[in-house]
Amino acid sequence: MFNFKLQFNPKWGSIVSIRKFIISILSKQITNHDEAYRVALVATELLENVCRYSTGGMASIILKQGEKKSEIELSIRNITNKENFNNFKKIFEIISEGSATEAYMKMMVRIVNAKDNKFSQLGLARIRYEGQSELAYEIDPDITSLMEGTEHFDNDNSSLVLCVKNKMSIIPKNQGETYGI
Repeated sequence: MFNFKLQFNPKWGSIVSIRKFIISILSKQITNHDEAYRVALVATELLENVCRYSTGGMASIILKQGEKKSEIELSIRNITNKENFNNFKKIFEIISEGSATEAYMKMMVRIVNAKDNKFSQLGLARIRYEGQSELAYEIDPDITSLMEGTEHFDNDNSSLVLCVKNKMSIIPKNQGETYGI
């Protein structure tokens, strides 16, 4: 069983290092390379969202084996503002309707028809579809947990901590198996 938490400053340059770290942890836990890639894909999409929508402070990522050995739980926490959260909620509602395939296709059509293609907003749909994942989220209005060790942060009371939770089924590595990524 494994469980780790990594706290980081949400910068674009840290995504590759964190992804490599996650893959190195998973190489000891997951039998199938495709499944390790799937978890890494989900982590990357979540990390990109944090870098894009974080409004300050630190962020954290937690990767742990679920209650069942065949489950992995990945969650990410970051500080954002109410505007970003409201945009997140709209996307989350869209990608939660229907099957994962339908939600992914709906988001791709939305991108093609969008007048402003500033961001694709395909990440959460991709997590659900390609990651074969269950997604959930929660809000924590107390931002102090992600403020340790950061420079002064001006909280205008519109900041909150968004925690996106992801659960996926995997094939756990058997004892004595030597497969690696």
